Amino acid sequence: MVYDADYYESNKPHIRRQYRRYYASNAPRLNAGRRTRYAEAREVRLAKARHDRAPCPLCGLTFRRLYIPKHIELRHENKAPIE
Repeated sequence: MVYDADYYESNKPHIRRQYRRYYASNAPRLNAGRRTRYAEAREVRLAKARHDRAPCPLCGLTFRRLYIPKHIELRHENKAPIE
């Protein structure tokens, strides 16, 4: 539920008690929903990461696209690209 700022400030202890009471009686259902959403989002993130790969311009090995600058910095100091 959304409260306006004045109401929330003047009734903060009551609102918190209400939320704690609600959570205590619905915790298993709320946690199960969170676990389900986490698992679904995790699979999507991992799939994107698996497909987001590119070859290093210096050695030709494939890495995740965002890691390539760090790889070059760590492994290929002052080397020219493979042609």
